[in-house]
Amino acid sequence: MTVVNRRILVSRYDGPSALRLVQEPLPHPRARPGPRQGDRHRIVVLRDRFPGAFRKDLTTLFDLLAKGETRPAVADRLPLEQAALAHERLASARVTGKQVLVCGR
Repeated sequence: MTVVNRRILVSRYDGPSALRLVQEPLPHPRARPGPRQGDRHRIVVLRDRFPGAFRKDLTTLFDLLAKGETRPAVADRLPLEQAALAHERLASARVTGKQVLVCGR
């Protein structure tokens, strides 16, 4: 997770550094204006080192999602038959947002 301009960016832990942007800004205590571009966190490290804070942050994030106060950025909604295209787009690291595969349409 990276915080830039008071927005939370989430990247895959084991993949390329393509970032996924949460559309609505989420408050973060260390997100301050200035020359620093962001504050990087690995979610696995946070979970292991600070389990209480991790649980609190995750609960806050899920509460915001449940209330509709924030939502993930969705770049594309594609039929399942276009899964290969979704993978190509993700591999290009040029996609900002989730690639959602839709079944049964």
